[in-house]
Amino acid sequence: MDTLGAYCSSKAAILGLTRALAIEYASKGIRCNAVAAGYIDSSMLSPFLAQPEFAAYLHTVIPAQRLGRANDVANAAVWLGNSAESGYINGVVLPVDGGFSAR
Repeated sequence: MDTLGAYCSSKAAILGLTRALAIEYASKGIRCNAVAAGYIDSSMLSPFLAQPEFAAYLHTVIPAQRLGRANDVANAAVWLGNSAESGYINGVVLPVDGGFSAR
């Protein structure tokens, strides 16, 4: 991937920005959280899944033993945005990755 540096640094920037905004705006009743999607079955991942060895590798490193789906990420975002259920959560980057980041 030719843009690995840009991709990784933008992911790290989201982590820092989420935390900074959470602190900055908490006193105004505004929460800031983010969702960190793992390997999601999408057009971005398709070229890599075309390589059989990579597809097999993913199933060995993702504890859920499946790729994520767009609705997995969407449901997490909706839950984080529902202040009745997640109102005390602030400054969190929630991994939606089938347990990949827990390894």
